[in-house]
Amino acid sequence: DLSGNNLSGEIPDCWKYGQKLVILSLANNSLYGRIPNSIGQLITLTTLRLDRNRLSRELPLSLQNCTALVFLDLGKNRLLGSIPTWIGENLQNLMILALQYNEFS
Repeated sequence: DLSGNNLSGEIPDCWKYGQKLVILSLANNSLYGRIPNSIGQLITLTTLRLDRNRLSRELPLSLQNCTALVFLDLGKNRLLGSIPTWIGENLQNLMILALQYNEFS
């Protein structure tokens, strides 16, 4: 859990080596830029919290590979575009989805 640590900068695109990671929490920091594509390689991830940052752009398509996700919180960022249909189609274990306070169309 790295939430609330005043981390700043972009999230590095280095997640292909964390394939056994179950929980990733980078919430409540000052992270900006896009969510890296390599997050989609975390196929055992059940909880992803990137809320309360300054993340922008569209959700990466690779995130649909995280089919073990139960809890996904991307709220309070600056994410753009449409909410993708694959969230409901591919993330069938998802029980909690928080996308509030973004810039989705």
